[in-house]
Amino acid sequence: MESAHLVEYIRQKMAEVEASYQHQSAGSSFCQIQKDGRVSGGLKYEEGRLVALQWVLRTLQKQGDAGFLAVAAERDHWLKALADVQAKSPPPILWVAYRQGGVDALTWVMEMIRAEKSFPEQSDEI
Repeated sequence: MESAHLVEYIRQKMAEVEASYQHQSAGSSFCQIQKDGRVSGGLKYEEGRLVALQWVLRTLQKQGDAGFLAVAAERDHWLKALADVQAKSPPPILWVAYRQGGVDALTWVMEMIRAEKSFPEQSDEI
């Protein structure tokens, strides 16, 4: 898969995530939702997905196909951060949701790349 094709898929996915976020927030700004105490795990999950997808988009725009390898490293970073927040007692649910969203988004990107067999084989250990 060429990075240009993946960039288009990422933009489509980002639009889906943004629509989900807007639906859950009912159009309120994140600051207002937080101020009102209405922040939910669903919103934080979508935020994590969006942040991770934005990172991939920037990376591929700068590095092209060479950025494919960076996706696995970034996913490993998010996996470690997720494990770190899950290990806390009690785990901060909003941070768990945020990190899980990023992991899921990066996993989706890796699956898109692998589906085209352009990504070197990596361990699937999580």
